[in-house]
Amino acid sequence: SDIIYGCDLPSGTEHIESSSFSLDLESETSLYLYVKMRKGVVPASAEMLTDDGWATDVEVTKHSGRVYKISVSGIKASELGNIFTINIYDAGGEEIGSAHISPLYYATRVLDLYWHDEDKTALCNAVCALWNYYDAIRCYINS
Repeated sequence: SDIIYGCDLPSGTEHIESSSFSLDLESETSLYLYVKMRKGVVPASAEMLTDDGWATDVEVTKHSGRVYKISVSGIKASELGNIFTINIYDAGGEEIGSAHISPLYYATRVLDLYWHDEDKTALCNAVCALWNYYDAIRCYINS
């Protein structure tokens, strides 16, 4: 079979008539919220609210001492600029806290704090790349 641009897909075989492939440009990332609770307060669960009002459970784990880690995973590249609402609940289901966080806000804070620090150049370059990646994905999706 002919190889075009380094692509060799099965076609016309006994079991395969044709095939194709695609590249997923909406890769995923995670955002972590660390919450230090007051003495005696233990978060039992958390949920993330989406822009359309749906709630999704997110993982809550003990990090160290009274600090708990809330993980929001599966964030698409096109969602990096979104603000995520995280509600935290105790064992009785009562809300004990709420946060509004955004991956790109984190990137902005890193640049605000470390743009002049030569020891943090790689970190600043990484968050700039993240910002550019988000911008490129949004332009691609909206074109």
